[in-house]
Amino acid sequence: MLSASFRFKVVKVSRTMSTLFRLYIAPKYGPLFSRIEFDDKRPETFDTIVALLPYFPNLTEASLSLEGFVKLLPERGSTNRLGWRDLEKHAPVGMGRLLASLVRLDTNVSAEGDLRRISSTSRNLRSLRLMDSLSTISGQGLVDIVAALPLLAELGLPKDWPLTSLAEAADAATSRTLPRLTLYQGPVYPDLIQSLAFPGTFASSLRHMKIELIRPLSNATDEEPAYPDGVHFPHVRSLTFTTVHEGGVRALCGISSARFPSLASLRVESLGFANPYLYDHRPIATYLQSNFSFPGTLRHVQLWSDDEALRLNALDDIADDFDFPGVTVSTNPIEPFVDAAFLAASWIRRDVQDDWDVDMCRTGAAVDRTINFLNDWHRRSADEDDDGEYARLAVVLQRAELERVAMLG
Repeated sequence: MLSASFRFKVVKVSRTMSTLFRLYIAPKYGPLFSRIEFDDKRPETFDTIVALLPYFPNLTEASLSLEGFVKLLPERGSTNRLGWRDLEKHAPVGMGRLLASLVRLDTNVSAEGDLRRISSTSRNLRSLRLMDSLSTISGQGLVDIVAALPLLAELGLPKDWPLTSLAEAADAATSRTLPRLTLYQGPVYPDLIQSLAFPGTFASSLRHMKIELIRPLSNATDEEPAYPDGVHFPHVRSLTFTTVHEGGVRALCGISSARFPSLASLRVESLGFANPYLYDHRPIATYLQSNFSFPGTLRHVQLWSDDEALRLNALDDIADDFDFPGVTVSTNPIEPFVDAAFLAASWIRRDVQDDWDVDMCRTGAAVDRTINFLNDWHRRSADEDDDGEYARLAVVLQRAELERVAMLG
């Protein structure tokens, strides 16, 4: 049963049509599942999961898709089909009870009317993440939905929600009683005044923020972009800032100890961090050094790149640039090689041929470290007369093509 509790966590509707699932897994292990994902757009699959829902009394999380949920619900139900009215009336067919029991909801539903219907039934939500384009949802509509969820603590907006809608939501929020959010995730634009006005509505309660810069900053200077007057986030302890634009990383959207006096953890995500030949980390370090005191509340900085693993010499640069008292620095995993000089060897040869400046001291040191490492490995294998170590060393040399180099000269 212990292994089953780890295995049976998520119900994917697309996998519920088998006889094994319907007759064995659902009746026996249904109470172990805590999340359901409507990832199948076939009406017969939807009808099957509706019939099986009584076997899953402990579902508290859901992912509702447009194709796999909303489009399969007619306006009115019939003798053999569930409809929107059945959800609104909490009809005892299982689906109404499911929505009423949810505490976390992820959805790509984009129509304002559909979201209003879902939220009116899911009054116990603590977390709402809107994942897709919300071009049809107004700022006023979003505020109405949030206001109808008194227990909501986490709100995630899609990264392409328009700036005009953010501004409209900020205006609408001033006249409404809204829940006290502790986590906000949403886009920011170069116009920070309008971008941050809406999350600023929850400034007194927010503890965590995740923001993503959508467009590059228009100015090319080192000046900070205009920041909304009076907007501070006094209790935010962790902040994630994402951008694909170097200028966005440079400015960091006005993040400072004055505006985030309790900030303890900062995570900066950018596509360029993994390659030190294409990106320089020093502007970020310089910005933090200018806007934060060390030691202070900021204790952890994380640099993250989703596109590729960090190279070892990038890690060396980061350790040097972010040597702040009282601050630990971490990154996403590095590549499992002795040094990135070998992965970038073709680049180095090309740069030398083109008369570019190349850090040959670093490259030479990397080669020396690797040769010394291989020599030590060979010496241990010989001293211990270990055939297994010899075999492993041979595989390493073969993969590195060092045998071919030795043979051909």
